Amino acid sequence: MLLGLGVDTTHGVLHRVVEAVAAGRDLVPGELVVREDWAGRLHVEASPSPGEVVLGANRFHQRPPEYSVPAFQLAWSHADGPFPWEEGYPCGPECQPRPGTWRAWTAAVLQGPAPSTRGVGGRVVLRQPRPRSRRSLATCPVALTL
Repeated sequence: MLLGLGVDTTHGVLHRVVEAVAAGRDLVPGELVVREDWAGRLHVEASPSPGEVVLGANRFHQRPPEYSVPAFQLAWSHADGPFPWEEGYPCGPECQPRPGTWRAWTAAVLQGPAPSTRGVGGRVVLRQPRPRSRRSLATCPVALTL
């Protein structure tokens, strides 16, 4: 997953990472990923709560949240700059939420509560609303699975 970048940048970065993984590269938590064609750096982090984040992947693989597919979150630095946990990072925590501090629906709805409907047995089911504009897509998590 990659959060907080624009749609085109996010898709471009993830496409390059997926190409490397498809070619046989393994990503390891704690690893620093540097590419010659991109000024930023990526730091691989394990997601502590993938069942709350990779909803589409779990639906595709028919897995309940408690037996979720594993997921990595790729933290990005500004061009030759700090990561979110380092001193001098120019954005607030909402710019790039840390793993385990957000769920899929909260990333898209920073403006207010998610709409809900009543599900089976009267439970409240939270739905991810459609972003209102292309700009709001930048706060949506994007994940690719192989």
